[in-house]
Amino acid sequence: MNQKIRELAEQADCKIDRLGYGEGDLEKFAELIVRECITTMTNLESDIKQQFPWKKEDVVSTSGHIQKLKEHFGVEE
Repeated sequence: MNQKIRELAEQADCKIDRLGYGEGDLEKFAELIVRECITTMTNLESDIKQQFPWKKEDVVSTSGHIQKLKEHFGVEE
């Protein structure tokens, strides 16, 4: 388990052992992971726009994918 996952588990007050078994608010833990993915996608879109400003918006945009992730996992703002 990497450091970021450990930090998210702590935020959700979860305990996860070396075999991957956990206890605590696992629903909150899963939501934090999905939110982290959404943040990463948003940052990626920004990076691409800065590096390739001539690309068309529809080619670079991740907003549709982000919305699908939110809907699929039931994550609200």
